[in-house]
Amino acid sequence: DAALALIAGRGDEGYLSPAAFAAQPALAGLGEQVVQGLAVGSQYFEVFSEVNLGERRVVLRSLLQRSNDGQVSVLARDLGQGGMPPRPIEEEQE
Repeated sequence: DAALALIAGRGDEGYLSPAAFAAQPALAGLGEQVVQGLAVGSQYFEVFSEVNLGERRVVLRSLLQRSNDGQVSVLARDLGQGGMPPRPIEEEQE
């Protein structure tokens, strides 16, 4: 139940900070213990590149990893993508 409450509490944008996450009612009483062990960051990035030349369209998907010293490495490439990733569909207001 606590895990589902944390998932529901994050919304579409996620938690803005470790402190915002730790302030959730599902974690009541854990406070500082939770915040000390949390960090926000990523070493992995997905890049989509699209090129249109005349009637031809090519989409390249690359998976990149950034090391602690800032060096970026390409982990994977996929030239067979049929198009750009779908954008979220916004619901119409009635």
